[in-house]
Amino acid sequence: METAAASTMRIAAALLALLIGMQTAAATERLFYDITVTAPGTRSQGWHGTLYDRDGHAMVVDADDTLQTNAGDFVGVECTQAWVPCGLIHSDMLRWMQTNPGNVIIDSKPWSYRLYVNAECSRSEGWRGELRHGGRLVKSKWKPVPTPMGPYAWKNSAYLWGQKGWFHRAWSAPSPAPHNWPC
Repeated sequence: METAAASTMRIAAALLALLIGMQTAAATERLFYDITVTAPGTRSQGWHGTLYDRDGHAMVVDADDTLQTNAGDFVGVECTQAWVPCGLIHSDMLRWMQTNPGNVIIDSKPWSYRLYVNAECSRSEGWRGELRHGGRLVKSKWKPVPTPMGPYAWKNSAYLWGQKGWFHRAWSAPSPAPHNWPC
């Protein structure tokens, strides 16, 4: 039978291992994708999607070219007019925009979305979505939040490799294993 002291030490060791694992995962987190609303609240309002490589550089692809990643496929959309969403756009979002308004004017405050990946290309690869409005983080809610880029829903996986934070309602869950992304 385990003594109280041994039980306490076992629990403390487990908590320490969990904290070290969380710090390691946080230390490997990087910005993967962002969307920034341009000229918010005006007739020229649009938004621009940017995908980042592992060195933090913005990626560029030709119009209509597709880049396959662990977070899904991103399609190059040419920036032809200020009020048209452009840049690298998630393919699920493009499909959603065919039947829904893809650039709704809500107010004149800036909106942005950032997607972070941690433990990239490992079995513990996880995703964290951050939604900002007026320069502040949008707090978690259990109902979707309308944005100029469409509705975002809060997800809270209990696992390192799950989705945490804000994600566009149309996006499929990221693939848990690397396939076409350079790892």
